[in-house]
Amino acid sequence: MGSGVLYVFAGIFRKNAYGYVYCSPAVLPHGFFVTFCLNLGVNIGWLLLWDRKYTPAALAFLILIALTNYAVIYFSCHGLHNYGAWLNKYHRTDLLLHHLLIQNGIAIYATWTTIASLLNLTIVLTYDASMSHADGATLALSVLSIVLIAWFILENSILEKYVRFIFSIYPTVIWALTGVFTKNYNTAAPTRNNIFIAALLGVACALCATRICLVIWRQMKKPLYEDVNPDKMSPMENLEKQKKIFK
Repeated sequence: MGSGVLYVFAGIFRKNAYGYVYCSPAVLPHGFFVTFCLNLGVNIGWLLLWDRKYTPAALAFLILIALTNYAVIYFSCHGLHNYGAWLNKYHRTDLLLHHLLIQNGIAIYATWTTIASLLNLTIVLTYDASMSHADGATLALSVLSIVLIAWFILENSILEKYVRFIFSIYPTVIWALTGVFTKNYNTAAPTRNNIFIAALLGVACALCATRICLVIWRQMKKPLYEDVNPDKMSPMENLEKQKKIFK
């Protein structure tokens, strides 16, 4: 994520034929920066609340961090949908860096904060709602399973052309589940949650492999931006459209 911030910051000083990179074209709209700043502010608030052990309030802030991360991903994908074909023709390196550093970097951050929200939920349910730790963990794992499968369905259907090159969600989930598995698995007498984690880890690995194969197949059959005229998506073309709209 830090490398993505540095890349965005570098756009203030870099130029192309139309002007400074950060606004010509404006691949990352105002909403991206406003939401990301809000995200960082909420993150600071969460740290203060967590430090003082206000766990229910910290949970609310952590969920808001995850939601603003989703919004940041939306703005990034919307910007690339508008200018992706133009970047693919004239600035392929920038297109690659947008996919790699910005979209996948934010996806790691969003996935991790989602998992952290579920961990925080387990703590709140255990210590504030008097639920057993095992039941709280089962509920958190169930929610994670639903979110993971729902995302797999969405990214391979209605969102496919917007999020085709976002891969980092599955490795992040696999890494987190592997850490929990290696630390808590009881080989002598596996618990319900031990088995749940092992099964979910297997599902995450299978979804990751399937996603990679699907993206490779789709890129071979129908590459992204292939059916779009890049010159109709140039910065000057879009600027003229905006002028007509706001006249």
